Amino acid sequence: MPNRRHLDPAALNLPFDPTNTYSLPYTRGVTGIAYRADKIAEPIRSWADLWDARWRGRIAMLDDMREVFAAALKLLGYSLNSTDPQQLRQARDRLLAQKPLVRAYDSANFDQLLLSGDVWIAQAWDGQILRARRENPNIVFVIPREGTTLIVDNLCIPRSARRPDLAHEFINYLLDPVVAAENMNEIMYLMPNASARPLLREELRRHPMFSIPPDVLRKSEYLQDVGPATLLYDRYWTEVKIAR
Repeated sequence: MPNRRHLDPAALNLPFDPTNTYSLPYTRGVTGIAYRADKIAEPIRSWADLWDARWRGRIAMLDDMREVFAAALKLLGYSLNSTDPQQLRQARDRLLAQKPLVRAYDSANFDQLLLSGDVWIAQAWDGQILRARRENPNIVFVIPREGTTLIVDNLCIPRSARRPDLAHEFINYLLDPVVAAENMNEIMYLMPNASARPLLREELRRHPMFSIPPDVLRKSEYLQDVGPATLLYDRYWTEVKIAR
């Protein structure tokens, strides 16, 4: 696949596919905090800001078990892939303490909640927020200093594909720098295509992922399978969701 050479090595050979035998990266992203700078005057820097009682009823969290626990675990100084029962209990307790402050758990419409002003601060994915900023530049996206979730969406070909040759051709097309840049400029999610970066719009060339401080990047992680601990995550997540 000739256009594979344009991919950033940092997005290759990740734990879920160490040799990229089964996948190639399509888009990359990061989980962070988005907030309305016209409603919250002080700079937001930490996951702790999503526990600030001043924003009671104006906070949104993703409706995603691992992402929500990742925020609590990072706030506590732990790995977001922790399988330690005591650490997970501590994270659950933090989330239970936060629950009365949270207006919504929403992975689909957190950007709209910020745009409407129903929410002032939210756990968020970068691409949706960059699109929302086109409508309201008062929405700011930050990467918490404790570290966060790094994200890569991947392209794969099913074993049952009737025309794997055409699938390879299409993936190679998507990795062409000009095509990748046009795609990124439209969807506002980055692709790990180093050759496409000079072709990006200015707003994307200033993307927070390009300037993550080294100490924050070192504390950031990709979500990994936590094995049997998933049952404990599920149990504690249910407790958080049903709490009043």
